[in-house]
Amino acid sequence: MSDLVARTRRLSRTQGLGFTYAPGYNAGPQNAGARVRVLVACDNDPDDPRAYSGTLRSVLDAVAGMAGVEVVGTVDCSRAIAASLDKDEDATLFERYGETTLVAAAAAVDEALRRHPEAEVLFVADGNCCVPRLESSIPVVWWNDCSWACWLHESSGWRHVGGAAGAAAVPLQAQRFLAAWDAAALNRASAAFLASDWAVEVTRRAYGPDVARTTARLPYGAAHAAHLPGRAAVDDAVVRRNFSPRSCVVCFVASEAGFDHKGGRVALAAVEHLRESARAALRDGNGSDRLHALARASLVCVGAGPPPGVDVPDWVDVAGWCDRSSPAGRAKFADALTGAHFVCIPSRADFYGVTLVEALAHGVPVVAARVGGAATIVRAGRGGALVDADAPPSAYADAVAELFLDGANYGALAAACRGDYDARLDWAVSRRALAAAFLDAKAGKRTCADAKE
Repeated sequence: MSDLVARTRRLSRTQGLGFTYAPGYNAGPQNAGARVRVLVACDNDPDDPRAYSGTLRSVLDAVAGMAGVEVVGTVDCSRAIAASLDKDEDATLFERYGETTLVAAAAAVDEALRRHPEAEVLFVADGNCCVPRLESSIPVVWWNDCSWACWLHESSGWRHVGGAAGAAAVPLQAQRFLAAWDAAALNRASAAFLASDWAVEVTRRAYGPDVARTTARLPYGAAHAAHLPGRAAVDDAVVRRNFSPRSCVVCFVASEAGFDHKGGRVALAAVEHLRESARAALRDGNGSDRLHALARASLVCVGAGPPPGVDVPDWVDVAGWCDRSSPAGRAKFADALTGAHFVCIPSRADFYGVTLVEALAHGVPVVAARVGGAATIVRAGRGGALVDADAPPSAYADAVAELFLDGANYGALAAACRGDYDARLDWAVSRRALAAAFLDAKAGKRTCADAKE
């Protein structure tokens, strides 16, 4: 063990640098009938319902609800990671990661494994900081939206990352460290699941055949899935909004990444183009009710709103943030989605697209940029339409108009959205794939396959 590793582990145990240990997220008394016992590790706070936009909590709920799987404990590595980061405020977030970060996270997990010798598999539920320097030989199953290779691949579309403009701000040395960390974690894993076909393809191409054999697609479901409306409620909402609509309502959702990064200005321009094109058609004598609804199209902005200096017309409703850790916040978010005819996300870059998943779960067709995991989530004829990332706002407007103008086709599409979610993206699908991976890992196998659709 290197002096750095030994010193960091010693600090982690004596000075509070290393870890926060939780006795177990949803862990109950030992289950004698369990086929596999799992320790869960998280780079983010497992008790924070907003971590990963709510996805982390949903992942943990999915694992805790598996038949034959006993969660013996959960390790929260977030404080260890935060304490280990380089404190240079002028550096990007990704420059601040270093060897000390990996060692501190691994120390947290190794200590938890000593407390839980009954654990047979380590499940890493978000980032993989703890994996490369892990001392234990326990089998590892990892699940995330993407790898570092994906971030480096997609990052040209990011405008602001860790206070820096664009991916080019991450120097070559930091990129090499991230890639080495990534490869070490993936090679250590018995199975590594990524949320989209795009993420799997980029990762396999970056790290070669050994990683390819243990890396597969497993899509995330909707965040806060326990509070999703039932299928009957979704079908009723589809019928209500499709019956003689006065206005075509488009919903735009921006997370912490920001209004501009998620394509807010493009969404604004797309709805404006939609209104103008419909009005021009009306002047030419085409007077259908649905064309009138397009001429009165409106935009609802949820989450990060337009920055100062952006003109906000009166047909834009800036709904603001929805704290989905509260019932009121969840209701506000659900009302914004189910009241819309489309969810439009013209992202500059994205690693997955949980908002797109949630739109489908609420029976709302999607018109979005073809970036990151969008093509895994949105299937033509069942979920909406994807537009090239560099397409102009008019392309989004044209996609909305084509899907909206025929009421019967729109109703069938919206109804199909929830069916497609239930068949491919619901957490029940993930549970089956993860349970199989846990059993294979326990048996010493290093392989995994894409989730069956």
